[in-house]
Amino acid sequence: MPMDITYEDEPAKRQFFEYLQGEAEFWLERLHECAENGLKRFLDAKEPEDYQEFRTKLIDRTRVTKHYFANLVRNLRRME
Repeated sequence: MPMDITYEDEPAKRQFFEYLQGEAEFWLERLHECAENGLKRFLDAKEPEDYQEFRTKLIDRTRVTKHYFANLVRNLRRME
């Protein structure tokens, strides 16, 4: 249920948006690092278990990143 937002709420809305954006960007960077660094380690790995560990970590980081970006979008729509 949308709330009535007044002009006085603008600084709070902006601060909240910047917080959400920062969280989403943080996890996107973690995902990027995992994909880039993990792939390098995986390509150099000699054991198949290393692949499973890389895959699991990449999937987890993808899910977390998706969650934070979905939260950002959901809250942006509420602010309209």
